[in-house]
Amino acid sequence: MGESLSASNAQSYERAVKIMLDALGDPMTTIIKQDPPSPGSDGAITAKWETGSILMITVPDSEDWNGMIEQLGKLSGDIPKARAVVFDLRAAHSWAFVYSLRMSSLEGSFSSRPITMPAHRTRLHSGLVSITETSGGYYSGFQVTDSRQIRPKPGAKDVPVVFVVSEQSAIPEMAFALQIAGNGRIVSEGPITDDSLVRTTHVPLTRLSMWNDLDPP
Repeated sequence: MGESLSASNAQSYERAVKIMLDALGDPMTTIIKQDPPSPGSDGAITAKWETGSILMITVPDSEDWNGMIEQLGKLSGDIPKARAVVFDLRAAHSWAFVYSLRMSSLEGSFSSRPITMPAHRTRLHSGLVSITETSGGYYSGFQVTDSRQIRPKPGAKDVPVVFVVSEQSAIPEMAFALQIAGNGRIVSEGPITDDSLVRTTHVPLTRLSMWNDLDPP
């Protein structure tokens, strides 16, 4: 461990961080390689009508949750006119969209009856539990967040919704709830697992960029 922590370049620093994370024994706490953002990926949500009154909504990989709340709110009048709605989330890797959708007025627009979101069971680490007794009171355990219910907006009707996602998409709870209710479908470009539903936090290894700026020895 001592040798691993004395990292002198980006690769050894990444290896040292991985060793420390492996001590948690938690497969969800790991180092991932993120794809570089595609050109124009930080733009606005776009919506266009396709043949047959199908509303196509394309969501970029943006952290501008405030802007997305406003953009989604403007679409609320179009939902009742649509025969179906398609959300293209293949580029939406940020959880800002999930938050924006929840805070907008759009969630209650797709079903004439209440829909129940899935509950969440997550792993919680309060510090790093030591193999010997310490005075820190550190612990690890599971945390369960109860499900919530979305009530339909006045006059809402059942509108079929398709969510087109990729392996890295941040998928809103509403997508799973609508699919369970028989009013939605999730179509994936690659394999997806339960971790697509659980909110994750990305902590950038900021020292890597510092080392990349250093002159080679």
